[in-house]
Amino acid sequence: MNSTGFQIGDKIQIELPDGSDHDLTVVGIVTDQTASQPDLGSTNNLYITLKTLTSFGQESYFNHLYVTVVGDGSNSEFIASVAVNIKDKVKNSDREVYRMNENFRANIR
Repeated sequence: MNSTGFQIGDKIQIELPDGSDHDLTVVGIVTDQTASQPDLGSTNNLYITLKTLTSFGQESYFNHLYVTVVGDGSNSEFIASVAVNIKDKVKNSDREVYRMNENFRANIR
């Protein structure tokens, strides 16, 4: 489902943390079934190669951290406290946290 509003060949302008603008051409549209929601208001992701990332003058390391908390997936307070602890550790390692998402899942028996 293409809820992005973009088509192959469209141009997208992105702004990097340093304020510089870069143009990208849409070469494909994908759906991440583990994270996407068929909702126009949901977040859409942009995927680029590490070669493209370095051509923007950025470091060639991954910039996402996925964490699974074992236990009661519906305990929102516990998950939120783990998320805050991880965010603090990331910031204390001289890295920036731009966004944090917490997902809860009820235990299914």
